[in-house]
Amino acid sequence: LGGSMGTAGSTRALIGGLMALAAAEEAMAGRLMADAAALRYGCLRDRLLAVVREDRRHARLLLEAARQRQGESPPRSGGFPGTHGARPGPPFLRLQEDREAKLALAARYRALGHEAEVAGDGEAAALCRGLAAEETRHAQVLLDLLAATDPYHN
Repeated sequence: LGGSMGTAGSTRALIGGLMALAAAEEAMAGRLMADAAALRYGCLRDRLLAVVREDRRHARLLLEAARQRQGESPPRSGGFPGTHGARPGPPFLRLQEDREAKLALAARYRALGHEAEVAGDGEAAALCRGLAAEETRHAQVLLDLLAATDPYHN
């Protein structure tokens, strides 16, 4: 993902943004792992675990993009603190919170993608746009899971 870059300051800011999003993806993966354990049905749990795998892939892509831009190795994926234990509240409420967090993450990707575009890094901008779309899709998966676990609907 080496593209033409703007100023050194914009490069540092972009690297920082990529690293922050990698940390957010790792934290989200830990949070969803804990929430998957609380789901009653294996088919629902499997859908959530697929999102966890994609979040971890996102973190790896972001770390690789940051590494290419700074010329050295950033921390390995998995070195970020995350919520790995059980969270309080019923699974339905936690899935609602997860969906809101996914939508917020998509917005962060769109913002960083815009910054990358302004800095002249089209490849990072395209990566961020793609990951924003995936996070929006993840939010839809969580909405589907919410419908399946709604205590007032079943």
